Amino acid sequence: MTDNYRICVGMIVLNDKNEILVGKRLDHPSGHWQMPQGGIDENENPEKAVWREMLEEIGTNNATMIKESNHWINYKIPTETLATLPWGNKYVGQTQKWFAFRFNGNDSEINVGSKDRIHTYLAAGYKFNLTEKISVEPNLIYRKIKAIPSTMDLTLNLNYDNAFELGYSHRTNSSNSNLAIFHISNEVSVGLCYERPLLNELGGIDLNTYEILIRLKID
Repeated sequence: MTDNYRICVGMIVLNDKNEILVGKRLDHPSGHWQMPQGGIDENENPEKAVWREMLEEIGTNNATMIKESNHWINYKIPTETLATLPWGNKYVGQTQKWFAFRFNGNDSEINVGSKDRIHTYLAAGYKFNLTEKISVEPNLIYRKIKAIPSTMDLTLNLNYDNAFELGYSHRTNSSNSNLAIFHISNEVSVGLCYERPLLNELGGIDLNTYEILIRLKID
């Protein structure tokens, strides 16, 4: 097993008495006590992830961010514990960015069983035919999830005679990506996608990604 670390965020939540919120895990046989934390989703930056995790973990985001750690913290998890985790066969431990928050509410607002979030999406796009063979298609997707900063996806695709496509995409506060697709026939297409996160400083971990696309049309 290589030294792969799961990329995560953790949070120290303090009340007005400087007491720290910790919880006992009921979903794991160890029953360990820990502070709220969780993995960073694809195309998320750490700050967006920590607000999402706060809402998922304790059911509220009525807090003020005090401080973000300057560095990422790596730690390995004992082998016997890894064997009990759903992702234990993929990683040897976690690398975490930690945040400190001042909780502005009262204890009654905390609900560790809350997972509900309202998702709002708005999308718009149009295909412009510049010539008989060349078309350009800009698209915009606005995404808002309760308690998480909103994001927008801005994409621009260029199509030449349905022979190949070139695309560019920007997700606010997250990433830029480029795409090239070649249509070999009506049934077969191949392509390459490159994505670069806007925040790419995980202590030597390269977050740039490359994807090879193969599309088969089967009637």
